[in-house]
Amino acid sequence: MIKYKDINQKYDQFELYVEELKLNYPVTAILGHIGSGKTTLLKTLINATTGSYKTNDKNVVVFKPEVGKIVNDRIEKIMKYYSIFYKFDTKKAKKYFNKFKINTYDNYKNHSEGQKDIIAIILTMCCKADLYILDEPFSRIDPINRKIITNILIDEISSESRILIASHELPNVERLVDYIYLLKDGKVIDEKHIDELEIENSVKEWYREEYKKAS
Repeated sequence: MIKYKDINQKYDQFELYVEELKLNYPVTAILGHIGSGKTTLLKTLINATTGSYKTNDKNVVVFKPEVGKIVNDRIEKIMKYYSIFYKFDTKKAKKYFNKFKINTYDNYKNHSEGQKDIIAIILTMCCKADLYILDEPFSRIDPINRKIITNILIDEISSESRILIASHELPNVERLVDYIYLLKDGKVIDEKHIDELEIENSVKEWYREEYKKAS
């Protein structure tokens, strides 16, 4: 189990405080409006600048890189860079790139914003890790390719690793997630297992009702 406690970060007038974040299930989502603190939360987990980090063992964590922070080179070379730092499955990555008709001998900068996000997700998920952190993975990807990416993420889910996704787009995570934290103004206002929501009401209705209560 991966568990974070007392996650705290301050930026100007904004303060993030999450008492506890437990990743007990294969896929956990952080949902919330733009500006709710999702990215701040994820970056705080990665940087480990505050709070305590508890696990059963030392974990390998891979954060999906921001589009502007991937080295500008041919994808073939970028995969080699990843192989230096991680146990990287080049064969699997090439299979996924072929699925999207992305030529690995092309330069990264020559691709559209949506393709760059696809490249970043593939690079992330082809690393051998205990925790994969994906910040708004679907925001620039067209609907058809979102379905393909979602299927890839479902294929990569295993009992040995965890995926943590932050998003403000509900339809993109409902098929994937097991557990959801709802974030507003830097605080968790509710949390539920997806099975509870499917019985009681939809994720969208729950999201709307809890945000209304917290206003």
